[in-house]
Amino acid sequence: MNQADVDDKAGRSDDAASLLEIAARRFPADPVVQLLAADALLRDRNDPAGALAILRRLGPIPDASNLRFRRGWLTADALGRGPEARAELGRLRAEFPDNPRLRSRLARVAKETTPAP
Repeated sequence: MNQADVDDKAGRSDDAASLLEIAARRFPADPVVQLLAADALLRDRNDPAGALAILRRLGPIPDASNLRFRRGWLTADALGRGPEARAELGRLRAEFPDNPRLRSRLARVAKETTPAP
């Protein structure tokens, strides 16, 4: 994980993503590793389908609200701007109604989907 950070900061995002993919295969039950790998696929490799595959394989994360939030946020990112992404954001809002980052994103989505007069 440290080498992936080093590679990413040095502008070698593809190398960082490769390391995180290896880590995800080696540690399939570790939600932190899985979320990092999904994020790398989405951001560094522009592979939303690959990121979604990892996120959907990931089992429940009962005791870590920050990881549940991160999973939902990444899932919405990977889904894009359609109704599935809005539904995922709605699920996040139900669990994290006071999160300012989420409220801001929901406001942006509402503007984007409101028809012009």
